[in-house]
Amino acid sequence: MDFTDLQVGSSYRLVGMHFSDSLSKHLQQLGFLVGQDIRIISKTKANIIVQVKASRLALDKDLMEGMNLVASPSQKSLIPLSQVAIGSQVILEQICATGALKRRLMDMGLTKGTAIYLKKLAPLGDPLEITIRGYQLSLRKSEAQLLFVSLQDEVFE
Repeated sequence: MDFTDLQVGSSYRLVGMHFSDSLSKHLQQLGFLVGQDIRIISKTKANIIVQVKASRLALDKDLMEGMNLVASPSQKSLIPLSQVAIGSQVILEQICATGALKRRLMDMGLTKGTAIYLKKLAPLGDPLEITIRGYQLSLRKSEAQLLFVSLQDEVFE
């Protein structure tokens, strides 16, 4: 699959890599294994940020073009909560935090399948104010980037 065809929020399965042995071993140590699902977090003309398991990695266009990716049939298209438009209603599908941070987010009511309404953003975009389970919650943008959601059809004003 070509670099320009990769869509933010979509998952792809790694089916092969075309690199030198040393670079292939390094990428494998980072989690890029054949058969592994890779989610596209963000993308520019020259760089891309991907999620492999619970790790986020920035790669350049040349590295991504050396990987053979196919659309992952097992996962629907998800986007980070930090990229959702104001007034959107979403469903929390995945929490990519680990350890104490994941526990803290879950203790605040952020669990899989929960409806979230993005109420507003601070003037500089951090923090976000959401409505979840009938109460207001402010999240840092860095925390919202770890929460992957699916969009609902409804948009509220």
